[in-house]
Amino acid sequence: MTDDFYQLALQGRHPDLSARPHPHPMKAANQAITLHLRDLFTALSRPFAHTVLDLTGEEIVPLLQDIECYEAVYLDDVLADEFTPFIATGELPTGFGHAQPRRQRFERAYRSLSAAGQAYFRGLLFHTKHTATLEPYLQARLTGRYDRYLWSPIKDFSETPNHISDTAVIPVGGYGEAAARRMLLTTHVLISLADRSLRLQSEEIEARYWDMLAWETSTGRTKREALENLQAGGCDARGTNGPEQPWAHKADRQNVARNAVMDTFKEGIQSAQASISSLMAEPVAGFATAEACLAQIIQDKLPQQFSRRVPFGYTLPVIRRGRFLPDIVATDSASRLRLSAYFGECSRYFKEEYLEERVYPNGAREPGFFGLGCPASFKVKGFDKTAIDLVLDAYWHVFQLIGNGDLSRGRQVKAMD
Repeated sequence: MTDDFYQLALQGRHPDLSARPHPHPMKAANQAITLHLRDLFTALSRPFAHTVLDLTGEEIVPLLQDIECYEAVYLDDVLADEFTPFIATGELPTGFGHAQPRRQRFERAYRSLSAAGQAYFRGLLFHTKHTATLEPYLQARLTGRYDRYLWSPIKDFSETPNHISDTAVIPVGGYGEAAARRMLLTTHVLISLADRSLRLQSEEIEARYWDMLAWETSTGRTKREALENLQAGGCDARGTNGPEQPWAHKADRQNVARNAVMDTFKEGIQSAQASISSLMAEPVAGFATAEACLAQIIQDKLPQQFSRRVPFGYTLPVIRRGRFLPDIVATDSASRLRLSAYFGECSRYFKEEYLEERVYPNGAREPGFFGLGCPASFKVKGFDKTAIDLVLDAYWHVFQLIGNGDLSRGRQVKAMD
């Protein structure tokens, strides 16, 4: 049944689309799959938003108590191939920070971590280097650079995470460290609540729609490839029945054990935060505080517009690499915020390059790459809110509950200086 469902989607069939043959079959398939994924994740977003919006100030206190917040400097140097031994073993080259203040700040922050924290942080760097890649067409225009960021493991240092979904990374932007810390705590709480409240429903969705998820989401694709690797090695999902040692497929076993739907949903929360960080990378004229700026950004639906217009897979890699596109927020005559004409020009350029390189290379559709923007940014008929709308309602509620007082501090930030 699920195979048939995916095959219908590949034929460009979805209830919201015309049944007439489409002149461009690849685009029709892309549209249909985008809309099917929209349906799946809107179905998760509705109960999630209801759960979060019922949360009170008293109930949020225990969720914040054990959140550890760390600080690091963005440093392209350590992502270069010459520093591969450092990411693998933790040994920095002799003289690494000599007469180079940014390297010295990076090293101080790294040395302040426990051994488990250092290993976790190197895993985050490895992930950033190999998955948060920036195409040349992006690098040419992403001239904005953050200096530093706050990060936090959603669980703890003992677990091997999917860093896309289970490590919060928040750049310190134009509204300063206090705003970034409040955003980190908000993101952390939302992802933790998703883990607790959506586990059963997400498992049911994965079982029912596995074929589509395995080919059309990055987490599903990783899980499918890991399962294929285990099967090719003669192992079961635990990696223990094959001829090789039990540790030989450790990463594959970990990926197979993950919940692809849950990880994709949590990645959506991270992407919503990343879009907010991109929009608030620079102070917005007329908004002196982060809270006032964020309230207006959400009211004017800038994250939704942003998510529709940038290429799929743009937002998180850009943030993880410490980049942003400057001058993207403008104010109209009624003091409403809008995306600037410059952003429109750049996003069109990014989308055209992305479509050519990723979505339709060599005249064939590439699974998992969408030219329509984020599936969660599209509305389901009969409902007045998109999945992103619902996630942002939840985000704003938690952000307000945390406030600017004692709750916003979490545990003390492990500073670099």
